[in-house]
Amino acid sequence: METKYKASHTEDELMETKHKALQTVDELMETEHKALQTEDELMETEHQSHQTEDELMETKQKDRQTVDELIETKHKALQTVDELMETEHKALQTVDELMETEYNVRQRPPYR
Repeated sequence: METKYKASHTEDELMETKHKALQTVDELMETEHKALQTEDELMETEHQSHQTEDELMETKQKDRQTVDELIETKHKALQTVDELMETEHKALQTVDELMETEYNVRQRPPYR
């Protein structure tokens, strides 16, 4: 009878151990699932980070292009200013010549 009791007790302990082992397996599977979820989230974050980096590079390239265009526009504006100043200079020369001609005409004696 005592052997039967010990065997029954051992069987109960084995069942308890088996139950704990199954709980441990469940916990490990849950941990693995969470780890895989975390890995997926990290990969998504990395993907978004790369997208953001690509967008920033594209924005930087567009900004450089805009700066180049602004420099070109400024250069053309300065050329236009130079041309306008040259035209103004020629106009002032023409005015000076006309005033000199007018002065010379007034200095001549009248026709008789």
